[in-house]
Amino acid sequence: MQGTGFNFNELAGGALEEALLYGLQEVMNNIDDPNTPAKASRKLVLTVTFKPNDSRTVSETELSVKTTLAPAKAITTTLLMERDGKGQMIASEMYGKDHNQGVLPLEDGVVVPIGQQAKR
Repeated sequence: MQGTGFNFNELAGGALEEALLYGLQEVMNNIDDPNTPAKASRKLVLTVTFKPNDSRTVSETELSVKTTLAPAKAITTTLLMERDGKGQMIASEMYGKDHNQGVLPLEDGVVVPIGQQAKR
């Protein structure tokens, strides 16, 4: 850029360029994440804030890079709720969507694939 006296790639010892590249990588990783909506917009915003002194000869300058990413898609399931023999409310997941999904019985904490649950 003409007339500024500095190069953005070298500003703050290269920290600005590093922050921009880091933010860009965050955006690319979010786009690649299958758990986010593919067509959601993502943003990378560079903010440069100038705070000059009274004589206007020196400016504290703050550089920040902010990303706005797509949120993870919501995960849904169906829980069946009932009371146990002691009157306490308990919930169990209604099975049938993915037989490779595991279940975690509260008694022993061992993950068991749904297809093998009846064998226990």
